[in-house]
Amino acid sequence: LNGSLITDLQSGEVLRKIPVRKYHVLNAIEVYKVHPETKINSIFFENGALQLAKEEGKLRARLYSYTNTGHVIADEVWLTSLNDLECRIEYDADGNEILITGNSAIDVYLRQDIYKNVIHTPSDMTSPENVTAIRSYLLSLYGDEVDVFRSWPYGVEIQNIKANKGTAIEFLKEYTGATKSVAIGNYENDISMIKAADVGVAVGNCFDECIKAADIVTVPCEEHSVAD
Repeated sequence: LNGSLITDLQSGEVLRKIPVRKYHVLNAIEVYKVHPETKINSIFFENGALQLAKEEGKLRARLYSYTNTGHVIADEVWLTSLNDLECRIEYDADGNEILITGNSAIDVYLRQDIYKNVIHTPSDMTSPENVTAIRSYLLSLYGDEVDVFRSWPYGVEIQNIKANKGTAIEFLKEYTGATKSVAIGNYENDISMIKAADVGVAVGNCFDECIKAADIVTVPCEEHSVAD
């Protein structure tokens, strides 16, 4: 999850976890009301994801559970209106944030730690400029408290500012005892990783800021950039 959750796939041990604050997820869930072009909002936990999808004015909440072979739908809830999703933050006895949406079936899942929030807009109905507007809106709410970036033209991601791919590759280098790190990327969420790696590589058809950050620029993805 872009560095916020790093797991040893052989042992199952979680090596690093840096959740995003529930406060920062709250306004991202309600972005539908400010930016109606939003289509899907995906909230990622350690072992699954909650996907909120707008369907003909209604909101479908679908929980996916991860398995060794992929993911399965574990639960599904429909809200009759976007206005039914009224979010607020409460606190437990230990002072931990609890995200409340007003729907008990959804709230059960939101009690888990959240590691990434992804907002999707439909590629056939919007433009990268719309996504930039959503990103600017979230940054106006959060400032430099959280990472808000694009990882493809039609989506925005929200994470803990300490949990980017740059800090992840530094962690992995130290954890494995590696003497050199090489990172290959193509979009905004890869810039921190390209900068942090000993050798930062941008693919030839990537986001301009990645090219500026890279030590090496290889051929476009479609021309086998990793092999090149």
